[in-house]
Amino acid sequence: MTLTRITSDGITDGSIVTADIANDAVNADKLASNSVVSASIVDGSIVNADINASAAIAGSKISPNFGSQNITTSGEIEITGSNTVLKFTENDANPDFGFLGNVGSLRVQDITNSANLFIFEQNRVRSIKNFDAEAGLDVTGAIKSTGNVSLDASKELGVFETDTSLGFTNSAKLSFDFSSNLARIRSSGNGSFSARPLTFNIVNTEAMRIDTSGRLLLGTTTEGHAAADDLTIENTSADMGITLRSGTSGQGAIYFSDGTSGDDEYRGIINYNHASNFFSFFTNASERMRIDSSGRVGINQTSFATSDTMLSISELTGHLEVGLLSKNDSACVINFGDPEDYNIGRIKYANDDNSMRFDANGSERMRIDSSGNLGVGSANPNRGSHNRTITLSNTATSARTAVEIEGNTGNCHGALEFYNNGTLVSGLNSRGSDRLQFVTGSSGDVRGQFTSNGLNFGSDTAAANALDDYEEGTWTPAFRASSASGNSSTNVNEAKYTKIGQMVHVSCYITNTAHHNSGTGGTLRITGLPFQNTGNHVAISVGYFSAFIQSQVFVSGTVQPGTSEVLIRHLTGANTSTSNMDYSNAVGTSTEIIFDVTYETAS
Repeated sequence: MTLTRITSDGITDGSIVTADIANDAVNADKLASNSVVSASIVDGSIVNADINASAAIAGSKISPNFGSQNITTSGEIEITGSNTVLKFTENDANPDFGFLGNVGSLRVQDITNSANLFIFEQNRVRSIKNFDAEAGLDVTGAIKSTGNVSLDASKELGVFETDTSLGFTNSAKLSFDFSSNLARIRSSGNGSFSARPLTFNIVNTEAMRIDTSGRLLLGTTTEGHAAADDLTIENTSADMGITLRSGTSGQGAIYFSDGTSGDDEYRGIINYNHASNFFSFFTNASERMRIDSSGRVGINQTSFATSDTMLSISELTGHLEVGLLSKNDSACVINFGDPEDYNIGRIKYANDDNSMRFDANGSERMRIDSSGNLGVGSANPNRGSHNRTITLSNTATSARTAVEIEGNTGNCHGALEFYNNGTLVSGLNSRGSDRLQFVTGSSGDVRGQFTSNGLNFGSDTAAANALDDYEEGTWTPAFRASSASGNSSTNVNEAKYTKIGQMVHVSCYITNTAHHNSGTGGTLRITGLPFQNTGNHVAISVGYFSAFIQSQVFVSGTVQPGTSEVLIRHLTGANTSTSNMDYSNAVGTSTEIIFDVTYETAS
């Protein structure tokens, strides 16, 4: 029997079914190339079990559309070509993503927007968009980059400025790392670590800077004076300050140190104590000044004698000085005042004339000039030629000027003493209750003293020996006939008296010009003595007489006891005694006499 080859053209479609073909009945080598096409294979007629694992069906033989079926393999999926793509396409409006192989790199790409997300290259991975590691990022090696962030092998994280025109070798770099258990933030240049400022910005405005010298600048990019430029704070548009806040029982302080141990750690301190609310200021590690809660200032002391003491200065190891300095032609002034008059009292040293001036109630009251002369109420205390003077002046109407010296001892209450080159030469002492003594010599010998009884000489204080009055003046003598009812007309040429204590000395030069109209009988009397004679008869001394009617050999007289009259006596012949002069026989209308006498009065 001869078999004829059956070709596909000789088989009617559907005439041979799967059941007509035994297993292995048709080998692959029996099928001509392209003899079985997809149209000849019924859907579902070939299952996975029908395909040998080593069948190696070329991808070109399989349509890429697998529908909704999953592709599962324990082997590899290889995509080859010069530009390979693995796409993930969603049936919605969200972007589609994919993996793209291109020129030795693998890109993760937003295919919809043609935007690369990551680029995997041989030596690096680049994140084109922001990288968010929500679960953290654990790096055991180095992150190297020609971009803006790197983490090197020493675990130093570097952030570079974005201006690549500078080149990364010299660009600014902010790095974070640790060394010797210290966390560090460094600003430098990449690679060389050359100095770069470290700035802190709020949005795009710089708020703080640490410059390349380590100086801290707040609100400014310009440091302060070279002697104090480690911290500079600026706010020129408003008020500015620094606040140190501590607990109500704590302290706030600024320490100035030149060492790391002992007193060198706090050589200078500015400290505020909140518990007692006082400021204290230290120098050389010791408190030197304090301002307490009442505003009182203590220098070299921490307590005050009274609540009214607003400034207290002490120096217990030596003398204490307070200095005020001003220009050569200016002045140093201490003012005393109240809310209405800040300088109603004043102490002023004027450098232009080197005088010290003292004001009270708004006006100068005392001055010490450059020569040491003291003027009270006078701006020109040296009016004479003395080397040192004290001038007291008050030119106001009905005003008086006084010097008062007060003491509180039983013997000497006060003294005014005069020295010559350190040696007492004279003085005035106030002693007891009523004595003012005049003393001379270095021993202060008493030469005289005023008491309530008057002036005593030496150390004598007896009341009987006191000179209690001194008086000078004029008096009005007159001729008078003892029997007349009045005085004759008398021209007083001279008439004076001096009274010292109870002793009165008088003198006169008088001329009779007319007799009294009541008559000329009786003796001649000179009336008008300034004080009554309380002693015995006292003889007058006649120095001159003229124009008596009778010729006179001798003219005399006596102050009569208990009167203010002089009885004139005379001698006209060879009589051995004087007699009372008869007025009518002796006195003419031009009679003259000059006499003086000293007599005693009661007081």
